[in-house]
Amino acid sequence: MAALCSLLQDRGVRISGSDLHGSPRTARLVARGARITIGPHHAASVPTDAVVVASAAIPADNPELVIARERGQRVLTYPQAIGELMRSHDGVAIAGTHGKTTTTALVVAALRAAGRDPSYVVGGDVPQFGSAGHRGADATFVVEACEYAESFLQLAPRVAAITNVEADHLDYFGTFERVVDAFRAFVARIDVNGVLVTSPRVRDRISQRPAHTITVGTDARADLRAVDVRDVDGLPRFDVEGTIALADVRLAIPGHHSVENALVALGVVHALGVDVSLARAGIEGFRGVARRLELLSDADGVVVMSDYAHHPTALNAVIDALVARYPGRRVVAVFQPHQASRTRDFFEDFARALARFHVPLLTDVYGAREAASAGGTATASELADRVRESNPAARYAGPLSAVVPAIQAVVRPGDVVLLLGAGDIDDLRGELPGAVSSALRRRTP
Repeated sequence: MAALCSLLQDRGVRISGSDLHGSPRTARLVARGARITIGPHHAASVPTDAVVVASAAIPADNPELVIARERGQRVLTYPQAIGELMRSHDGVAIAGTHGKTTTTALVVAALRAAGRDPSYVVGGDVPQFGSAGHRGADATFVVEACEYAESFLQLAPRVAAITNVEADHLDYFGTFERVVDAFRAFVARIDVNGVLVTSPRVRDRISQRPAHTITVGTDARADLRAVDVRDVDGLPRFDVEGTIALADVRLAIPGHHSVENALVALGVVHALGVDVSLARAGIEGFRGVARRLELLSDADGVVVMSDYAHHPTALNAVIDALVARYPGRRVVAVFQPHQASRTRDFFEDFARALARFHVPLLTDVYGAREAASAGGTATASELADRVRESNPAARYAGPLSAVVPAIQAVVRPGDVVLLLGAGDIDDLRGELPGAVSSALRRRTP
């Protein structure tokens, strides 16, 4: 939502809005002239002449939505608003269960390095861009396309990418087959003369595709392949063969999953007719999205990081990346499960993934869109008990307010401390580095 507001401000649109809590995002919007109400939602916050745009997290009985509808004002969902903006642009939509935020940002970075100025909306803060949303001078509009509630079916892109397709958001979809059906419907929305960029595995699973598909990945069947993938000083390097050829591509973000994301981005810019030899500089210089293995501090011999991972596959990618980036160091990870239903649906997968961290700590489930009681039995305490069966260091750390003391009690010099989850666990980023340093100093004779 903040990214959309930034793009609209670039277009000269007057912005007002509301949020329960202030943040750096709301502060940036206010500094550019937006009127943001912080605190409980009130009907009085809605200007009578406004078009109202609501995120998927806003319930239908929200007083601001109620008054707008009673007045007959135009009300759009966030994906509807993005879809309307895309109609006047050359649309590029990046979808997938994992990696779409980073890949969207990688595409933008690559286009900029090649001399383009695309409009974009990225679903996370990108520090080197200065804003997650921007109105560019070019006709190209790059957006992150979310599958939840089939939001991406509001889009009609010329170029679309799917990073991967896995079971997720089962609170909405119910079954994995319905997830796959949604991605098939998304592919059907691509322009008849458009291009799909994805892996051979996803192509085969979806089976429905436009006239032209570019496949990417480490699979030998891919049109655009990463070969000789290796880690140098904990960061990936690789060569590219196939439709295009590049030697010794060097990423500044860790993890072999980042190689997959970079390949998708290369495939997208190639589909747009951009010279990839110029675009590679943007990909190599890309330093990451906030909350994707984001470095918060490196002091007193302890690295403190934050990551958005809230699915078992993402947790596995995180620990793989950290083992490569910080070999031999102990990882203390605090995980905040995101939604009781997701915790229930992937309980055993979560347990296996979390057991791979050296010291896994769990804090209470973040409810997000669902009621606190949704999902029944899947609590953080129960998940911690299950993880402890294979990793005795695991434990339930208590509510969010108890997380920092729990970390202080176990942290050692040389550790990597990690905040994990898509909820409000990242609110601890401000106090955690200092608290870790304080705990270590207290133990020093």
